[in-house]
Amino acid sequence: HHDLTQATSSWHPSRRLGSGCYGAVYRGELKDGTEVAIKVIDLAALMSKGESAEDAGFEEEVQMLSKFRHPNLVTLLGWGQQGLSRYLVYEYLAGGDVFQRLYRSRSHGGEKLFHWHERLSTLQDAATGLSHMHNSTPKAFHRDIKSANILLDRHGTAKMADFGLSCTPSQTGQLHVTVKTISGTPGYKCPIYERSGRFTEGSEVFSFGMVMLEVVCGLDPSAADPHAPGGIVFPVAETIAPSKPGALERCTCHLDHSASWPAPLGRELAALALRAVSAYDERQRPSFVDIVRALKSMGERFPKSLGASPTQFEAPRGASMQLPSPQAV
Repeated sequence: HHDLTQATSSWHPSRRLGSGCYGAVYRGELKDGTEVAIKVIDLAALMSKGESAEDAGFEEEVQMLSKFRHPNLVTLLGWGQQGLSRYLVYEYLAGGDVFQRLYRSRSHGGEKLFHWHERLSTLQDAATGLSHMHNSTPKAFHRDIKSANILLDRHGTAKMADFGLSCTPSQTGQLHVTVKTISGTPGYKCPIYERSGRFTEGSEVFSFGMVMLEVVCGLDPSAADPHAPGGIVFPVAETIAPSKPGALERCTCHLDHSASWPAPLGRELAALALRAVSAYDERQRPSFVDIVRALKSMGERFPKSLGASPTQFEAPRGASMQLPSPQAV
């Protein structure tokens, strides 16, 4: 604990990267100069809300990240505890999260553009990390896939993060887990899982499909309702309506113009995303291996040097370019 206090200049507010209901994340520097991100979990705050210490997901995160080493999964460097505080020490990823990166790209006059080739690479990286989890023995489930949990390093490589809800099946070879409490983030959660409590690779693919739609269209799966305090709106469901006829055309009308998508690529990526979010039949959804292969193929056929002329990504006249609320839920 003493080392972590030193690393964060005594938990100075200027070192805080973000905070949640039960703790915060700080940027730190170890004695050898290594930059790290330190997640602090306050169990006292958790228990004051009537929840148990196990709900913090500390044990799950340590077990999962100690088991996996992959270039597209965030690296856990260490952990610690003192009293009712728990600490997780990760590699520091300077690029921030994809949710904020998307928001910055479409606001402030587009100072920090998130170009189409960077977005495609980000999706391929994240899908590769998730495919590694799902093809391991035993299989592993992340259970909270969303753009805010995909982090970027300074070179633009994407890594899945936040494994506090992750789990593995109780028996080796089992392809699902059944849970009593439905967890995850509104807008990203699979509706079949929400109804049944049965969590599969298909449930994860649905969440990743929502991330793909978010990345291609620049619309949030869920956001705070500006007109109703505590309320939630669902821009992807409202604008794209993935389960209704004509969804692909609606996607191509709403390609995020700040990314300068080449039209054929935007359409192909949207079609893959819509297969992933098939609401009624999990068997229609691709596996993570299928998604990785499809994204890799797109990257090979649409190299970075391929530009997009304005006519390729402008919305048809009369179509609105809706910009979602910057607030995550």
